[in-house]
Formats: sequence, structure tokens, C-alpha cells
Amino acid sequence: MMMSHPTPGQGASSAAELLQMKNVGKSFGALEVLRDIDLTLHKGEVLGIVGESGSGKSTLGRIAIGLDLPSRGEVLLNGRDVLKPDAREKPAEKWRMQMVFQDSLAALDPRYTIADSIREPWVAFPGRHPANPNAAIDDLIDAVGLKPEHKDRLPHQLSGGQRQRACIARAIAVEPDVIVLDEPTSSLDATVQAQILALLLRLRSERGISYILISHDIGVVRTLSDKIGVLHKGRMVDFGAAEDVLNNPGNEYTQHLMSAVLPPSFAVRELRRSFRGGL
Repeated sequence: MMMSHPTPGQGASSAAELLQMKNVGKSFGALEVLRDIDLTLHKGEVLGIVGESGSGKSTLGRIAIGLDLPSRGEVLLNGRDVLKPDAREKPAEKWRMQMVFQDSLAALDPRYTIADSIREPWVAFPGRHPANPNAAIDDLIDAVGLKPEHKDRLPHQLSGGQRQRACIARAIAVEPDVIVLDEPTSSLDATVQAQILALLLRLRSERGISYILISHDIGVVRTLSDKIGVLHKGRMVDFGAAEDVLNNPGNEYTQHLMSAVLPPSFAVRELRRSFRGGL
């Protein structure tokens, strides 16, 4: 079922522009949640979005994937304005953007087995339905590090890390271009967190997936991201290459965030050393 993909590397900014947000703003009545957001995501790239609770991170992610509409601005996928009425009325293209949520238990239907949940995107997007769905499910279960017996279990019968792996399997089932990861490891302990991050990095390498990683945890964002955007009260106050933003923050708010960062756990340090050449 799965296609072969090019292997992305650091410096993915030389690749084609995949997703662009131009002058995006979002208001709920008089409350302005996002203002003048500009960002670009390239193919195979990981863009980390970091900021405190209430900074607008999740709203940005929901707009990027089309779950929410902005009050103003443009969202382009492969150069096409996805906010135009004719684009919104063509659900066949929506498979290109998928999302993994923070709460894996809430994200999975409690009545569905894991195999049933993985099948859901194929029902929503028949054009992405594999010729042999049972074999495809087996492949996806293996790809995310679950065991064959897990596919017949209900969500409450799995651990938090196993459920998040199932959510990732569901997200990659239609081979999307972009996956928005909304705090994907925040409810997991350090060891399981490192395992999930390693899985995401491997899937990125193997399948050429681009990620928007939303997190309040700068350590997690640093482990995965090529570029980082820092949100503060709905504004992007810092944006650039990950190491530039983290090591030489240009904004006072970013400096404040850096000063509050705890040392990474041993598991996350080992993961970073493995995938980032010792960074």
C-alpha cells in the first residue's frame, strides 16, 4: 500500500513550499486570538510552534489543517488557496492534511477497535482506500511499533503511548503531506515521550511527511524541529532556524521562555544525540 518517499534532511528549506500562511488572523468576537501570522512549511520539514497556554498555538494548527477558518488572511497548500469556497467544497483534497491530538483517549472512538479507527480515514476519503485494507492495517500497525494483537483492542485496553501510536497510524493511513501534532507527547512519561518522538522522526525520514509540531515544551520542539516559531498573545514574535531561535533568541519573550527550560531527560538527550548528531 505504502509508496516510497524521498528521505528529507536538515536544510529542507531548499525544497518546495508546501504550506503557507499569509497575514492570517483569527478573532472570536472582540477577542483577537491570532494576528498577522506569516509562515512557510517546506516538504519534509518540521516546524515547531511554541508558546505558553493561550498564545494561540492550537488555533493556528486548526486553521492550518482547515478545522477552523481564519478571520482574515490566506492559507495555501501547494500554492492553492484552500480557503476559497470551491476548495472547501472538495473534501477529496483534505486527506493531504491530518492531525494528531494531545488526548489520545478522546481522539479515538471508544466503541471502535484500533483497526476500525485506522480504517476511518479511508471511509472519509475513498480515493485513498488501499486495494487490500487488512494488509494495509497490518503494515500500519507494524510501522508505528504496535503488535498485531493491538489492532483488535479497544482504546481503553491500551496504554497512553500505545494509543498515541494508534492515532499516528490513523493519521498516516492516507499518506498525507502534512500532519499537525498538537502536544502529542505532553501526557506521556519521559521514556515513552522519547519513543514517540523517535517514531515521528523515523516516519518523517521514511515517508517524507512534513510536521507542524505544537508544544509548550521547548525540549520536545528542539528535538524534532528544523524551524521554530514563537507565539506570544497571538503574534509570532520569533521565527527562524531552530538553533538560531533557541541559541540566539531575538525577542525578550523568547529569552524568557529559554530561561525557564528544564534540562532534558536522559531519554530525550539520547534521542537528540541519535538523530541530531549530538546536539
